[in-house]
Amino acid sequence: MLLGPAAVSPAPPRHLGAVDAASTPARSTFELTAGMSDVDAYAFLYYAQYVKYNERAASEAAGSPLVMRSVESMIFGRPARWGESINVVTFLCPPAACEEESGVVRLLHAWVADSLEDCSKPDVCNTSVMSYSKPPGAALAGLDVPRPGHPLYRPLMACLRENRTPTPQFARCEPLATSRQRELCVTVHPDAIGCGGRLQPSWAFDLFERQRTAIIGGQSALKSLQSEGVAVVVCRLRGLKLLGAPVLGERVQCVSAETSSCNGIIFDVLQRIVTAEEGRELDGSPLLKPTAEPAPPTVLA
Repeated sequence: MLLGPAAVSPAPPRHLGAVDAASTPARSTFELTAGMSDVDAYAFLYYAQYVKYNERAASEAAGSPLVMRSVESMIFGRPARWGESINVVTFLCPPAACEEESGVVRLLHAWVADSLEDCSKPDVCNTSVMSYSKPPGAALAGLDVPRPGHPLYRPLMACLRENRTPTPQFARCEPLATSRQRELCVTVHPDAIGCGGRLQPSWAFDLFERQRTAIIGGQSALKSLQSEGVAVVVCRLRGLKLLGAPVLGERVQCVSAETSSCNGIIFDVLQRIVTAEEGRELDGSPLLKPTAEPAPPTVLA
């Protein structure tokens, strides 16, 4: 999470143009405009929407549906804003930067706002490294890796480097105090289950968001910060995995560990979703494995 000045004015619509020259490597471009249903209270694109549109961009690039398995690294360079036109540009991840895994493809995504006529200096909102389940017949041969000299090469390589940097050291994940946890222990309803029986990413992101809000003092604290012109936004995402399947009707809760840097401006939060009854792990980051537990829970995300 990052504390910074709030900016809530909608961006004017812009013409969608090419972000690179014809001589650049093969890539796929998915076009979108951030609508009212996509944005948060700051009129910034809600962070879960980046994953949703990346999954759509990957599917269009492959010519068949690709299902997201993990977000290995995501950097939010700046918020995409309400009304802003975006090109989601997709490349293959360089083989040297990822391990080969059967039935899995890793893709690089760059969100480019078409705000500059000079395509050599693209306005990059977001970069990410994501893995997808690869169905038979997916036409990924038309994609290439980004090459040195391409205008998106440097921000995409920075995202890959971020994926390899050591993660912050966290204490053990723990639930929040009971008085702050009323809305964080919830029942798994049908809308929480997504493709293949996995936990629906948007549902998991919503629970993560509510838990982080509780960490900083709840909605009243957010409202107070907003009145002072301060926005609390996600600035990076690491190691989100969707690995298991929730059970309809079971109770789950979000647990976390936190560390801060830059004099309290940046907070790194390790979050997991676990079953309330058994402690079975449903969703979250694999950055930290619990110790001193006889039966570690199963990771779903």
